[in-house]
Amino acid sequence: MLKIKAFTIDNQQNQLLVSLASKDDKLTDTWTFSFEFLRVIPLPVQPNQAGKEQAQKVPAHKKEVKLVSIESVDKHGHRFVFDDEHHTIYSLDQLSLLHHQADTLWQQYLETLGASGHSREAMIDIVQL
Repeated sequence: MLKIKAFTIDNQQNQLLVSLASKDDKLTDTWTFSFEFLRVIPLPVQPNQAGKEQAQKVPAHKKEVKLVSIESVDKHGHRFVFDDEHHTIYSLDQLSLLHHQADTLWQQYLETLGASGHSREAMIDIVQL
């Protein structure tokens, strides 16, 4: 069984690196997620929540979103807080599903976004001072 050893927020590349370790604490893998991916892809539905999913509005204009902090939430996982004030709690199992299904989920998102007539681009220019 793997466990999360460390999170690295890379603001230069707009991505999160999740370092994983085995039971003996040896680094075994690193998963990389773009901030935008984590912000726009809905969490995988847990088996005990089947049938409870609600129609969600597709998030748009999140290409430049930043991940500002990660907070431990006891045994439930980690809360990811974004600069647009959105936050979501991810368990290791959910991150694993996102990692393994990333290409399919991203393509589905792009298709849904395109069909909605919206864009990934920010609605205003963002200038860092």
